[in-house]
Amino acid sequence: MGGGIAGISIAEILSRTSDKVCLLEKEKLLMSKSSSDQHGWFHIGSLYAFMNNEEYLKGLIKNTKDIINYYSEFKKLNMTLNSKGNLEFNTSKDGWFRNSDVDYLIASRNNQDLTSKNFFGRIKNILSWEKKIKKFVSRHNKLRNFDLRKDESHKEISKSNFINYSNKEITKPSYNGVKIDNNEFFSMKGFDKPMRSKTIYSDLYSSFKLNGGTTLLETNYKSVKEKDDYCEILLNDTDTIKTKKIIFANGAGIKDFIKNVTIYESPLMVTYPNILNKNIVKLTPNNDNTINHFMHEHSEGFYSVIGSGLSSKLGDNESKDNVLKIFQNNCKSFFKNLDKVRFKEIYFGKKVEYSAKEQRNYHYKIFDLSKKQFAVLPGKFSMAFSLAVDLYKKLNNSNPPKNIKRDLNLDNKNISNNKHYNLVSKFISTIQT
Repeated sequence: MGGGIAGISIAEILSRTSDKVCLLEKEKLLMSKSSSDQHGWFHIGSLYAFMNNEEYLKGLIKNTKDIINYYSEFKKLNMTLNSKGNLEFNTSKDGWFRNSDVDYLIASRNNQDLTSKNFFGRIKNILSWEKKIKKFVSRHNKLRNFDLRKDESHKEISKSNFINYSNKEITKPSYNGVKIDNNEFFSMKGFDKPMRSKTIYSDLYSSFKLNGGTTLLETNYKSVKEKDDYCEILLNDTDTIKTKKIIFANGAGIKDFIKNVTIYESPLMVTYPNILNKNIVKLTPNNDNTINHFMHEHSEGFYSVIGSGLSSKLGDNESKDNVLKIFQNNCKSFFKNLDKVRFKEIYFGKKVEYSAKEQRNYHYKIFDLSKKQFAVLPGKFSMAFSLAVDLYKKLNNSNPPKNIKRDLNLDNKNISNNKHYNLVSKFISTIQT
């Protein structure tokens, strides 16, 4: 149930050993809701390398390994390991990832976001921030040269400490088009990449179809009844589906079964043409001042997608208005040429998360509703692969087989583009007309 990235990832991996997998989507197009909203940032773990919580980084590195181990037969997958087991990306015009570096712009100890009303408060802020940054640098240094073929590599990298610290990869920032004091920041290349979301989804969907999978679009269910040997899904007053297992991957829809599910909204700005020629992530101790910029492709040229660490809960309109004002001010104060772009628009992307506490949770989650019914949340678009692999193992008590290497260029007319791509396309169409 659900044709987003979680639904297709699970459907595809289950279809490798069964030709009786059915994907149900209530919309006209696949990948048309939250999976379309996201801004095309594939996470290897760089963003979470400075966090005290090791689990996010550990999970993202495991996800990277799962992709390499279980998706290597996909011809357009351009992420691989070299002979030493180090992570590498190949440049490919139609690969899953655009081989373009993501630069992390990191606040240094004299950054204004570390100021405090008193001397001791400032010292405390500096020490706390520098501890996080040294952890960030140390983890990157270890990942850069670590053999990911080792079984516990994701755990070892997440536990990197100051022994691995070196300023060898740290540089002085020099970016045209942004308004910063270069003395308040340093720069370092991360491992994350811009991703071609529709290419990834299209490959998974093509594999699913070639494996014998069935898709039902514009199809919602009315009820589910559990029998002794199967589940019966009532689609309307007459049509039913009988199935051994049901996986609910329908985003906000799982709120019907699971408590502590929250929908967050985050602002994204789209500009055409691109406002910068770099992918940049600005990190400071003040989450409200963080900002990120990614370049994406269109047949008419590159465009920009700008995000931040800001978010609000769905339905909290007062918080949403405040988040929007902060985001707009941040964009104006960071980008030099924001007023000169031909097109800019802000939309709020939605993300469904599970958390028993009042804080964000970026992990994927599998819920056992019964022995025949399950619900899932991917956490992030990037994490859908580990989610699919782990669910396969749970249901089959074995590792998933590798797919067959073959041409996957099937018709993808039933798959939505990213929302930001659609906005740019609409603008270009208007001016051409």
